[in-house]
Amino acid sequence: MRLIIMLLVLSLSATIAYANFDLDVDDDGKTEALTDGLLVIRYLFGFSGESLVAGAVSNDAARNKAADIEAYLKADEIQLDVDGDGEVTALTDGLLIIRSLFGFSGSSLSASAIGPNALRGDDPAVATYLETITDSDNDNTNDAFDAFPSDATEWLDTDGDGVGNNNDLDDDGDKVDDAVDLFPTDPNEWLDTDGDGIGDNADPIDPPVLGKPSGTAFTVNENTFKVAALGLTDPQGSSLSTTLSGANADLFFVDSAGVLTFRAEPDYETLGPDALYITVTITNSFGLSAKADYSVKVHDIIENTFDDCRFDTCQFEF
Repeated sequence: MRLIIMLLVLSLSATIAYANFDLDVDDDGKTEALTDGLLVIRYLFGFSGESLVAGAVSNDAARNKAADIEAYLKADEIQLDVDGDGEVTALTDGLLIIRSLFGFSGSSLSASAIGPNALRGDDPAVATYLETITDSDNDNTNDAFDAFPSDATEWLDTDGDGVGNNNDLDDDGDKVDDAVDLFPTDPNEWLDTDGDGIGDNADPIDPPVLGKPSGTAFTVNENTFKVAALGLTDPQGSSLSTTLSGANADLFFVDSAGVLTFRAEPDYETLGPDALYITVTITNSFGLSAKADYSVKVHDIIENTFDDCRFDTCQFEF
């Protein structure tokens, strides 16, 4: 159980180091043995005040007062447990840090400087951890998380092509230039047609919908302009445009409410009993379309007019 707890703490501490802490203790933009390393080991030996900082703070340090340096190290002291034995001591952790900053590596780095209960008990493990608390190029990204630990102008290489994102015109390698890629660090997305913040591959645009299914046959009484409401909708709520085609398209239009309508008052005696055929196509503002074929028959009604009847065949009501 103790081992599990320590592993969780160490994992968390590495994340915190990435976000908040590095070994540039005096904050002068450089991480060096005779300033930062010396400050760490003095602190771990219990030095404070002037004895902590004397001769160990660079002239251009942003953090040059003993109280500020003590507060900085104390706030993230857990990050200084380099060997991971649950204790922070000068002759193990302090020695590992200053040796690392002097350029020691391999066995010369860790010899006689690892505690008996250390979780990081070999040179590679120690060196790997030190990268999580060292920001060699002072770009606010510690080396373990920096694809270019010696280049202050770069830290990320999303597509792994060896060119940092700041100089890479296609950060995610999806063959779409960052200038037009709405998701420049996501190789699976580049377009967001409906502007909802979700790329089209994960959020496909749905086509518009005609509520009346294709093949519907309508019948209207002659002299009636409106045929039927077609139920035009768009799932994204975009505007819709309508076009008509087919053998009898010139007889109809779709009004602003989505109702199929005759252009002129339909007359059975003129149009006859045969069905009229029309195709309605709707298109949303994203360029997606839907269409349906309809037929319309005009129903004859008895019209009691003098013009339509002979006196010997029609009866009139007054």
